[in-house]
Amino acid sequence: MAYAANIIIEEAGQPVFRKSGFVSVVGQTIIFEADGKAIEMPLTGCAIALGGTGNKQAYITHPKHADTTMQINDFSLFKHPAFDQHQAAQKFRQEQSRHNGLLYGGIIVACLIILIPFYLIFIERSFLIGKLAQAIPAQYDIKIGDMVVQADDSNMIQDEAIMAELQIMAAPLIKAAQKEPFTYGLHIAMDDAVNAYAVPGGHIVLNAGLIAKTETPEELLGVIAHEIAHINQRHSMKRMMHGVSSWLFFSMLGADPNHVVALFADQAGAFSARSYSRYHEHEADKEGFDALLTAGIDPSGLRGFFQILQQEESTLGQSQIAGLLSTHPLTEDRMAAMDDVLNQAPMPAKGFLDIPIDYEAFKASVAQAVLDAETPSAPDSSIPDHSPSPLPHPPLKGAPTP
Repeated sequence: MAYAANIIIEEAGQPVFRKSGFVSVVGQTIIFEADGKAIEMPLTGCAIALGGTGNKQAYITHPKHADTTMQINDFSLFKHPAFDQHQAAQKFRQEQSRHNGLLYGGIIVACLIILIPFYLIFIERSFLIGKLAQAIPAQYDIKIGDMVVQADDSNMIQDEAIMAELQIMAAPLIKAAQKEPFTYGLHIAMDDAVNAYAVPGGHIVLNAGLIAKTETPEELLGVIAHEIAHINQRHSMKRMMHGVSSWLFFSMLGADPNHVVALFADQAGAFSARSYSRYHEHEADKEGFDALLTAGIDPSGLRGFFQILQQEESTLGQSQIAGLLSTHPLTEDRMAAMDDVLNQAPMPAKGFLDIPIDYEAFKASVAQAVLDAETPSAPDSSIPDHSPSPLPHPPLKGAPTP
């Protein structure tokens, strides 16, 4: 086998001839060949030294050929069995192995430095999002949530009696689920879609259509408990981070939290259309269930609401269901998981709280408030009309006069 090499011939210590060619090993002789000419050098007694930039060349010399140096460019030459007993070659091979190990190790480390961020962003994005969300103060969730509610305030029921009744109904749950620094504001949207959603910082929006479908206050409280869990776990903030492009996500890493909030400022108002991950939904189901138990509220109401969702899916088809139904995990999976929790959870010996509310009357009040908002108000006949009377028109030219 031939290996790339150069031959260098010197006179009085100065190179006078240099030629590129190939070397081969025959027995204990190394032979350089170029242009049909050959120069031989015995291996026994030869010296091997490293040189050149970065020790990337090896030089073979022999006392019997003091004016001749073979410059080896292909280091695989030294793997030839003829060099097995040559101490300098063995040392050189060990040095080359160490050098190659460092070189390949450096290449691997460099690749990891480049690839790991891409892996985390594209494959383990949820892990990075969790860490980044922790760096953003919860007060920013509150600022964003206030923006969302203010932007949609005109679509909310403003009836003080209705909202006071809802607050009384939810008070034990809110006390049990409270997590600093959040406070929970309840809102009813004049929307007939069976949907509810939480926005960062503590606001929970319940659609009038959802309230109309529930049959008991425990079912509505189950939905509220689920949404409170989304707030406590900051799922909305994490969901927004999932929604940004990869290059924008890259720019958020290590950025000032105020900058991150500014990136999301123009997204206020689109929360009801965004979906959580399946993991986040199951996490909210479990935490909501625990909050209901702590508050002494029957958690089977949450399971009952899942059944309502399932009925809606079978009636309208999942593709026709908006918001809560189309974006949440499959209802059957969640019902099965809830059944397992219900079967294992310890129930209070004294029973559950009796919710002091006429729920049918509450639902009727909500429906009426929506109807009133949709019906244009008629003018009050008791208020005198002071608008000027229309002036009489002159007879049209050619028209008969009375």
